[in-house]
Amino acid sequence: MTTWPAASIPVFPAGYKPVQSDFTAWIQNTLGFLTDGVVFRARQTSSQALSGASNIMQYQAIDEDPYSGWSATATADQAAHSWLAPYTGLYQVTVTTGYAASANWAETGVLLTGVLTVAAQQGSPGISGPTAGAGGMVTVPMTGGADYVQVSMSIATAESTVITAGSEPSVEIALVSL
Repeated sequence: MTTWPAASIPVFPAGYKPVQSDFTAWIQNTLGFLTDGVVFRARQTSSQALSGASNIMQYQAIDEDPYSGWSATATADQAAHSWLAPYTGLYQVTVTTGYAASANWAETGVLLTGVLTVAAQQGSPGISGPTAGAGGMVTVPMTGGADYVQVSMSIATAESTVITAGSEPSVEIALVSL
């Protein structure tokens, strides 16, 4: 893991008196990251066709991304449809998916910098007709500015995700520990 940069030590020239904005910069902004918890939330607003293999999930509605880590297109630092960690630490990734069921099976996964780290809970309706889904949660260590997360969904037979208000396929990433 990457080590943290040296802490900045404020310098107080003779006659200086701190004001509220100084305390905000020194304390509130610094510790705010630790108290916010969720650092990314996204969901699908349009259905995604899933091939009978592993698929990278695509999210259209970015509900929360205070550190601007999401990229829908590939950049020099990260792959398309991924979230780049702003700080080194442990992050909890929670995934939910839904698809049109036809006695199919599906498995969600979390890719850490392009490598499948874990396959989350598997879902299988076992019957034809109703909406089915898969989801799960995993905690991954990430290096700030270097590691990114993508969500994948492997499915046996080609399907499409189901977009139902309030239960869209989604992902949430929260800081667990630095």
